[in-house]
Amino acid sequence: MRGSVWRVTLPTVALIVLLTGLALLPVPVYSRADTSVSNKLLRTLHKDELNREARERQTAGYYEGLLNEGSRVSGMNALITGNERFTAEFWMRPGRRHRGDFLYWDMPPNLNARDPDNPRFDHMTNSHGLADQEYTIEKPPNTWRVALLGDSITRGQGAPFGTNYEFLLEARLNADLFEPAGRRLEILNFAVGGYRITQLVDVALERVPGFSPDVYVVPLSELSVFRKWGEHLATLVQNGIDVKYDYLRRLVRDAGLRPSDPAGTIDAKLARFRTPTLRWALGEIKTGAARNDAEVVVILLANGNDPETLEEQFVGVRELLRELDIPYIDLLDAFADVDDPRQYRVGDENTHPNELGHRHLYERLHAQILKNREHFALFCGPDAKWPQ
Repeated sequence: MRGSVWRVTLPTVALIVLLTGLALLPVPVYSRADTSVSNKLLRTLHKDELNREARERQTAGYYEGLLNEGSRVSGMNALITGNERFTAEFWMRPGRRHRGDFLYWDMPPNLNARDPDNPRFDHMTNSHGLADQEYTIEKPPNTWRVALLGDSITRGQGAPFGTNYEFLLEARLNADLFEPAGRRLEILNFAVGGYRITQLVDVALERVPGFSPDVYVVPLSELSVFRKWGEHLATLVQNGIDVKYDYLRRLVRDAGLRPSDPAGTIDAKLARFRTPTLRWALGEIKTGAARNDAEVVVILLANGNDPETLEEQFVGVRELLRELDIPYIDLLDAFADVDDPRQYRVGDENTHPNELGHRHLYERLHAQILKNREHFALFCGPDAKWPQ
């Protein structure tokens, strides 16, 4: 009996040790100009989250059983599935306010605090707790109002306040198109660092309608579409907080999530629900916007990761958006043509766009808006004159 158990578990433990060791290796930056086979192989072996999406689809059920079996190897299990990322202490950082409800955290109003991840910059919010300049709740006359959802990239983490892609786009469109026509564009930034797709749903349904936007813009980063999409849901389950929405309650039940589950177990249990949850979330945002006579557009938003890695992380997302008939602007290749991607991100280990990166994102987004009549109408209103 003992021999049969070791024949099953030793290869598994060896595989986990190997994968853990590879994950801890530093990720070097390789020249895109070097097209040698060896260079391509090394880049492939060191890519962030290498083929993780494909592996999760194939092995989620297996690892769920592995991590829950009574004969798990406790020391190794603790190494790879610790619960520390789901504690309040982990999520509560300067610039965040603990709520204890479905959102779990947000940003307090009138904030001016040092950013712990980028000490040169500050967290700043307006009187509504938005990382933005001041706006009235009531939409002013002759104003086209955009509600911008999102996470830390859209909030502007990694760049000085007022230099992220949203600020730049709003200023440019106002100067070129709105002000000459006696109109005004307001892009209200509802993004909060660390928010996942489930939190974006709640913001869209609960916070945004009071500001009467004409369009909801939903930038999707890897946090919402790839392996970490379920961490907010896991946080609620592990802290005994109601997941609020009927779909999510069914998901928790069908996935068999328990507050005592280690993080790795929750990851495995949630893996097969990625696409259904994205479908539900985007559908809820679209339906909620329609109830308020608003439209929806999605931005597929790049960070500083390798473009090939981003493509893997966004597998199936474009197809899903077409299925839901939601227009989208694809910026996943925004940094594919730059000579040195490191110049556009905070650091080697921090893929958030820096000030230069945000300017690059803004330029790509602005060009896409002016190139496509549908996108132009969404960002500028149906009565705006298309400059083509």
